[in-house]
Amino acid sequence: MNDEKTMIQLQAATVAVLHRIATALEAIALSKAPAPNFVRPISEYAEFDFNAIGAKVAAHDRHGPTSGAATNGRAARRPTSSDRPSGSRAPSARMKRACATRA
Repeated sequence: MNDEKTMIQLQAATVAVLHRIATALEAIALSKAPAPNFVRPISEYAEFDFNAIGAKVAAHDRHGPTSGAATNGRAARRPTSSDRPSGSRAPSARMKRACATRA
């Protein structure tokens, strides 16, 4: 009987938290605020202190880091000119796949 009461309390607490999350998401969805712009000029990458956010840079070029371990264990990678076929201005197949998975 005690286990059943504990389970009901746990379920009630979970429902309350889910309700708070749903309310917050609805408020975000109804707001007219534009999405944050995380796009930055490439010149900012060379000067950014990636250690400040706990990221370790694995490779870099003249524009800054090209790959490394970002925060929360998510790998980050910036496309480079070597990702395209020689002399091509078209996006590489790798870049097309990356864009397709984000859409």
